[in-house]
Amino acid sequence: MRKRAISENRFEEHFMPIDSMGKYPQPAWFRDEVQAAIDAGTIHEGQVWSLNDGDGSRVYVNAGFGYSNWVISQYVVTKRPWASYDDYAVWR
Repeated sequence: MRKRAISENRFEEHFMPIDSMGKYPQPAWFRDEVQAAIDAGTIHEGQVWSLNDGDGSRVYVNAGFGYSNWVISQYVVTKRPWASYDDYAVWR
């Protein structure tokens, strides 16, 4: 199955990240915050993206509340849910 990559700007325009604690565009959601919001019903897993280091200074934003290879796992939560686990974005 082919992964579908989009740019950081397109990601922001299409999925509309939700600000958390005023820190966006820096990742502002941590695993316990995401889980608490899911448990409370304020968001669902389809709105959660995992952040992972890529080549050089790139950051990959992968659909799903999964593994994050950052020392402190961080996530982006968006207003619009992702369509497929194959969705991802590449940030500089």
